[in-house]
Amino acid sequence: MTTLIINLIIICLYPFVLSQLNFRGKVKRKVFLLLAFAHLLCLYIFKDPSPFPDIEEYYIYFERLSPDFRNVTNERYMDRVELGWYFYNKILLKIFHNPFSIICITAILTLLAYLSVFFRNSKILWLSVFLFFCTNFYPSLFVLRQHLAIPICLLTIPYVIKRDFKKFAILTAIAVSFHYSALMWIVVYFIYSTNLNIRNSLVGIVLFLVLVLSLDFVLSQLGNVLPIIMSYNADAFDGDASRGGAFKPFLVDLSVILFSLY
Repeated sequence: MTTLIINLIIICLYPFVLSQLNFRGKVKRKVFLLLAFAHLLCLYIFKDPSPFPDIEEYYIYFERLSPDFRNVTNERYMDRVELGWYFYNKILLKIFHNPFSIICITAILTLLAYLSVFFRNSKILWLSVFLFFCTNFYPSLFVLRQHLAIPICLLTIPYVIKRDFKKFAILTAIAVSFHYSALMWIVVYFIYSTNLNIRNSLVGIVLFLVLVLSLDFVLSQLGNVLPIIMSYNADAFDGDASRGGAFKPFLVDLSVILFSLY
């Protein structure tokens, strides 16, 4: 908790410090994001890995691969990991030969994608970074596949606004290749063109409740097609998924969205 508070204070101090300097406009925004990038990257790289058991699993997967691409068929046999993540690991293995490259390169790509989205879409950068630190940053330290897919999805925002489905679909497909849950992002393209009125809001709430109540059934059916999807069932991880561990961050993100709409 102390570490969290200290880092939050540092993030909040960035805009104050920059306001005392002669930076203006885009230069000030870029300097702030550079400071935020360096700060968050250090937390990625120099964190104590022992509290994050998933990291060891990523290392094991990385080390069991071969650096060449001639035995893809054999390596992919019974491999439940998404195809994009598989080739991503193969490329890093070919270049760096070190499992720690998974943490470093994924951290760099994830932060660059998030901060790029903030730079293009946020009017209050320090607040965006602050909210990111309070929500998605911590799980992104060790849930690497999903949190590499999330900012890729966010990069499609300009194409949602411009109604460019082709570019939206290409980026979303790349995100899906890292984590199947990115499939849910597809609905964003169609929701954006819907007027936010009382009728549509009520319909959205009803559909959301139906989805929540039927989620276990839907996941079990999809699991027959893609076995890895069963990892998101309520009984996964010895029942931890059904005890609110994944639901709390969703509620935080939802509250942020509602405040933004307000």
